Amino acid sequence: MHRLWVEPKSGTVTLAGALDMANADVVAAALCKLVEDHTEDLLVLDLGHLRFIDCSGVRAVVAAADCAKSRSLTLHIRGASALANRILRLADLDHLIV
Repeated sequence: MHRLWVEPKSGTVTLAGALDMANADVVAAALCKLVEDHTEDLLVLDLGHLRFIDCSGVRAVVAAADCAKSRSLTLHIRGASALANRILRLADLDHLIV
């Protein structure tokens, strides 16, 4: 189960719960749609409320990063737990972590 909410003024997307194979495709599509609709240069993905992420969840983050790159937007990741940070670094996404 997951929750996703957007703070339009700050350009922050917050994910909560679990990001795994049960919901990764839906989350990836929602994140890419948010990137397409975003009008600022920076979008922040806040993982501070995410309690679990697996390789499918990482794939959703990669999809969001690819969507952002294709639109010349910068995507930053913040608030990830130590374990999520390690997983993101292993997936070579450490350049997105702030």
